[in-house]
Amino acid sequence: MAINWRIFGSSHMQRRQPGGVLERFTRASVEAHAVNCHFKSIVRPQRVKAMTAHAATLEPGYRYVSANGDPVTFLDDQPRSGRTREVIATPLKIYHYNIKSRQEFIDTKLNRGRANMPAGNTRDMQYFRNHDLNQECLGFSSELLARLREEIRLLLPVMTPPPPPRFFVHIPKTAGTSFRLGARHQLGSQGVWHDYGEKQRETAPEVALWAHQRRDSWQLWQCLRERQVCLLAGHVGMDKYGHLAGLRDSFTFVREPLQRIASEYHHFVRHHQYRDSFQTFYRRQDMINRQARFLESTRLEALGMVGITERYADSLALINDRYGWQIPGLAENLGHDSVSHVYSIDTIDEAALRELNACDFSLYEQALALFETRLALWREGRPYAHGGIQQCQQDRVVGGVGRGRSTTTGRSSGGARQR
Repeated sequence: MAINWRIFGSSHMQRRQPGGVLERFTRASVEAHAVNCHFKSIVRPQRVKAMTAHAATLEPGYRYVSANGDPVTFLDDQPRSGRTREVIATPLKIYHYNIKSRQEFIDTKLNRGRANMPAGNTRDMQYFRNHDLNQECLGFSSELLARLREEIRLLLPVMTPPPPPRFFVHIPKTAGTSFRLGARHQLGSQGVWHDYGEKQRETAPEVALWAHQRRDSWQLWQCLRERQVCLLAGHVGMDKYGHLAGLRDSFTFVREPLQRIASEYHHFVRHHQYRDSFQTFYRRQDMINRQARFLESTRLEALGMVGITERYADSLALINDRYGWQIPGLAENLGHDSVSHVYSIDTIDEAALRELNACDFSLYEQALALFETRLALWREGRPYAHGGIQQCQQDRVVGGVGRGRSTTTGRSSGGARQR
């Protein structure tokens, strides 16, 4: 039996959208279009001598018919052409979603081989344009789509949904390298992706593609979810991915500002052949209030966790408890044997640094106080939540409370003591 297909175009979609193919693409070619002369075959295998992607060479004495039972006339009178002389209208149809959206065509089909051609034959954008046929509206009823979704749900195994990707803001010289390598050790290389810049070898190829080349962070986050990536880490600000991960699933480490900037200066000297003075280095605009700029005025209480570099072991314990991980403690990328090493800074430099980095000092003090509160409550096994008061009037209090740590789930994201 020969059954003609009907080509569906992109429905003018440039990028992949949520939902199934039948819901997303509702514009098709006119039925009589020449491209719909292609057909697929339903055959009795025992009556077939040879088979291509479209047509069969039948044993002597057997022939093709349409779904109406009528004889079929093929192009050049040869079934192996894969095309009928004209489109045959029957109740049985094949809807062919050949290209989908432009993005899906480029990413998945452009360089894929073709079943009816020798190896090395691929498609190009002219193929997309030739098949992007959106001449008629042709969709399915909402009732039918609802029934289909229910059938799919029943067929799928019952599974606990995977946890969402978490976002680690790696502020330089806060022991972030030790953390991310420990995370890879426990979560696996496929479970941890990095964003350290488009050209950096640590950056995952998908991150380079979506975040840097196409500048589509939303699509990157869908990719993270589909691949069940546990963690995205990098020298990027909270504003880049925090809105996608959610603040409860975003976290960072901060460090005492004097020691952090001294450590970064020595790192530049060791690894980047920096030759200017310490004073010139810390007065660079990109080195002032470096930690505060990474967090972009984010309320620390709203973050899943803010670790303290000088309290790395306790911080790691809280992060593991918060996200259900078992990341080991590693010591990597340290200029000295331990982050407990204290760099010597003279009083003149210290005074200048405190003046230049007032935001970082305020941030660190706030983070340390929040950390001590969370750690004490965690050790006591007590729940907590974070909240804030926006207005306090005689007849009402206006504010909000965020989800915190539960004694039953072991989740922690807040900082206010339970009252």
